[in-house]
Amino acid sequence: MADRPRRVRIGPFFAVSLVVAGVWLYQQRGAVGLTRPAIREARPADLPRSDLGITPEPAWLLRHAGPLGLTAAQRRQLNKLAADLQRATRADRGRLDGTTGEIGDYLEHRRSRGGLDPDAARDRAADLGELSARLAAARHAAWDRAWKLLTPEQQDQVRRLRQQTPLEMR
Repeated sequence: MADRPRRVRIGPFFAVSLVVAGVWLYQQRGAVGLTRPAIREARPADLPRSDLGITPEPAWLLRHAGPLGLTAAQRRQLNKLAADLQRATRADRGRLDGTTGEIGDYLEHRRSRGGLDPDAARDRAADLGELSARLAAARHAAWDRAWKLLTPEQQDQVRRLRQQTPLEMR
């Protein structure tokens, strides 16, 4: 006897179940993040692009003072820049930490209650984005001032170091 390929029979109940499941998933796509959220633009237009990728804080240069061969004068100036940045961004950093915690609490609370309000989640994410953008702009401005303190040889060394640790911020 020749083996015949088996045919799978799909009954009407199974077909209707697939359609109902598909409709339900389509309706839930916003709650599970499958749509593109309409979030306000959070990136300032004047935020400079860097060939280093994400620009770190001036404190990063201080951590790598030895390999960079920073002079005592450069270290003093970088310490001042780092302290000024910390002082200038203290309030936004605190708000960012609080907002991040609030979003986590909100998501956990809504998950336990069985539903997520996509508009509320987008608003909270937009607030987080605006804070992050302000902090990034301050970090870029401080980095630009720090970059000007370095010699061309030190700048080349920074480029090499940043390739090894592109996401290190401090």
